[in-house]
Amino acid sequence: MELKQGLFKELGEYAPEHAVLATNTSTMSISKIAEASNRPEQVIGMHFFTPIPLLRLIELIKGEKTSQEAFDIGVAIGQKLPALKGKRY
Repeated sequence: MELKQGLFKELGEYAPEHAVLATNTSTMSISKIAEASNRPEQVIGMHFFTPIPLLRLIELIKGEKTSQEAFDIGVAIGQKLPALKGKRY
């Protein structure tokens, strides 16, 4: 967790202000990761199920402070990935 929080702290400092920060995790708290970024409203979880070619599924996870706008951007990105089709949320 400390390593990921350190990374998101740096991402929060250097990524463009409009950037949505996403992490692929199924075991760590999105809210705790988001706190370190100083922009928790822009952090989402994107958990890719494997094997990706067979399951074609992403779980999108909101943190406690994730905005609806950031979540909607995650949905839009997920729908553009070649391995994923349609709305599954």
